[in-house]
Amino acid sequence: MLKINNKLSLEPFSTSDEALLNTLYNNQEVTKYGTLKYSYPVSDSTIKYLLKTFTESRSDKFYTIKHEDEKVGMAQILQVDNVNRKCKVGILLTPDSFGLGYGSLVLEELINICFNHMNLHKIELEIAENNVHSIRLAEKHHFQKEGTLKESFYTHGKYKDILLYGLIKGEQTKI
Repeated sequence: MLKINNKLSLEPFSTSDEALLNTLYNNQEVTKYGTLKYSYPVSDSTIKYLLKTFTESRSDKFYTIKHEDEKVGMAQILQVDNVNRKCKVGILLTPDSFGLGYGSLVLEELINICFNHMNLHKIELEIAENNVHSIRLAEKHHFQKEGTLKESFYTHGKYKDILLYGLIKGEQTKI
């Protein structure tokens, strides 16, 4: 377990997190802002497949976000590229956890893990164009917009753009 503060922590994703995964992937408030690779609603068999993938992955890291003893979301370190020393990160929160500052604290911890423990050089984010909260969060943590993937993501009957953000090691402390 990684303690972020006295109430918030990250724990490795486990098979006991199936209900959390189902809540996150089958909630319209979550899926309308996420760049998930699965269409809403997600079937039980897909949830089981994702759970197996998340708990057995050797390169990607998946964490349950807990506030005290309540599971409030998941954090991911994905597509770790050890040759180019970069990865992508993602955070999904339950709707009851929106706006409470958890995303900022978790992103700070993911940045710490990636740069100081995994010795990566760059962290990348993919953010749905309509996710203004994640865009603000990325910019608050000094991620720079690097580009746009036009109509690259289909959700709730519409194609959306994906905004690409990046953070180079050392830039998170500038300004």
